[in-house]
Amino acid sequence: MKPESILRVTTLLAAAGSLALSVYIYFRGTGEFHRLDGIYVGVWVPSILSLGAFLLAGRGKDKTMSTAALFGFGCVIFFVVMTGAFMYGLAAVKQIADRDK
Repeated sequence: MKPESILRVTTLLAAAGSLALSVYIYFRGTGEFHRLDGIYVGVWVPSILSLGAFLLAGRGKDKTMSTAALFGFGCVIFFVVMTGAFMYGLAAVKQIADRDK
């Protein structure tokens, strides 16, 4: 199997696994944190797919990835992680405020 084919299959399997895990976590529990965790894991899917796209796009003539592609992917990952952390923090603050009432 060619390395490009392995990368495509691995990327699609990882994205599908992330989606399945997201749905499982979302519906597993009844609390607000389960839903937020499920949403956070679900946001991984576009990140995984964009990583695969960047890695495949970077395999040009010289077989190296451009600095712009790495920077773009880094920005996507940073945005996803910070959004998840922000959502989780808001839910924690809300739970503490509700508990103190």
